[in-house]
Parts: sequence; C-alpha cells; structure tokens
Amino acid sequence: LVNVLPEEVQEAVRTGQIAARGAMRFLVPMARRSKDHCIRLVAGLNGEKLSVDDIERLYRAWSDADDALRERIVDHPLLYLKVEAVPEQKREPTPLEELATSLESISGGCRRVRKRLREGVFAGANDGERKTVARSWRETALAFEGLVEAITSEVTDA
Repeated sequence: LVNVLPEEVQEAVRTGQIAARGAMRFLVPMARRSKDHCIRLVAGLNGEKLSVDDIERLYRAWSDADDALRERIVDHPLLYLKVEAVPEQKREPTPLEELATSLESISGGCRRVRKRLREGVFAGANDGERKTVARSWRETALAFEGLVEAITSEVTDA
C-alpha cells in the first residue's frame, strides 16, 4: 500500500474512509494504471466511507469502461454507485415489438408442425383424427391467408 498508493489515498485508508482490504485489492491496481484516477476517485468520495463491495464495484466499472466513462466514474464515484444501485426499469413493449413477437411465435409454430410432419405424425392415424387435423388446417390456412393479405401491404411500404 505504502509503495503504490498516493499519499491522499493512504490518508483515506488511515482514517478508515476506505478499508485497507479494499484499497489493497482494488485501489492498488488502479493506482498502478493511473495514480491520477486513484487520487480523483478518493477525492470524489467527499469523506464518505465505502464498503469493500462499493470499492470493488467502482474499480470493476472503471476497469471495464472507455476513457469517457472512466473520467465520469473517478470524478463522481458516489453518483455512479447511486445510479448503479437503481434497479433497471422494465418497459412495456411497443405495439410493433409485440407484433414482431407474435410473428416469431407463428414462425415457431410452423417449424414445429413441419418437424412433426417429417417425423410421420400421420402414420397410424385413424379417419377421425385425420378429419380433425384437416378441419384445423382449413381454419389455419384461412387465417394465415388473411394475415398475409393484411400484412403484405404494410410491410411492402416499409
């Protein structure tokens, strides 16, 4: 710690603002890469005590970030921790996203039907089963024909 960490960071460790374990595991590697960033990170804490987990989150984010994000992390570490702690809001899908999902479901259904046909699903079927499937197929074909007509004009305009 003494050989690598800048004096300002060592002081934060001595006063208990930063746990020695956190400094050793995360701030030493940071200081080896950029003493200036290490100093600015600790200065940006404004005297707040951080847990080892918080120091680790800051270091990992800083380590994985591009140059612009690194600057924001070291200048505003408490803000970064606060933003990172907010759970990601789940947004409602748009109507077009829902439509795309429905079309993907239809596509998946078609693949499953083709697979069953290739596997010989009709082998050994009785007349009643064949009639039931034929009736379902007629309904499906009509519904699909209507879908093709309705969506073709919309998609060709896109």
